Amino acid sequence: MTGRRLLLLVLAGLPVLVLSGAGGYAAYRANASFRGWDTPVLVEIEPGTSSRAIAARLRELGVLEREWPFTLLHYTPPGQTLKAGEYHFDQALSPRQVINKLRRGEVYQHSITVPEGYNLFEVAEAVAASGLASRQDMWEAVRNPRLVADLDPAAGNLEGYLFPDTYQFRRRTTAGEIVAAMVARFRQVYRQ
Repeated sequence: MTGRRLLLLVLAGLPVLVLSGAGGYAAYRANASFRGWDTPVLVEIEPGTSSRAIAARLRELGVLEREWPFTLLHYTPPGQTLKAGEYHFDQALSPRQVINKLRRGEVYQHSITVPEGYNLFEVAEAVAASGLASRQDMWEAVRNPRLVADLDPAAGNLEGYLFPDTYQFRRRTTAGEIVAAMVARFRQVYRQ
């Protein structure tokens, strides 16, 4: 093989080597776990937030070490969407794991326990203490008997129809939705 042919062969192979190296580095970064926080992180992703803004926020909070692997993964494969909601990060994750969590919509569920024997005021206080709904919104919701009108047309409120249990709700759940879930649980147990 002549020197010129060898030079052409090396020059032709150089881009392949560079691209292979860059691809390997990108794959490494996409799968490298990172944890840059001391206490678990809760982050709210608003509807319509761009993937770049999400990546910047996650890097700022210490969930991501670098933004570019997350952004690159968002566009491969194309057409994948990230779901809005509140996300909880309590362990080191790779950018691939973080983006998969947001694609699946694994939003954080807040737990509310309503012990047996709680009256309407105590239920409203328990929910308000969780931060999901205001005391006033809860008080209005538990005083509206329309959810049990078919069971008890004379009911003046939901006293006795909010089933004691532990419930899981997303951050943006309304007081009405919380009360509806408690009444639905009452109906489920009542039918059994």
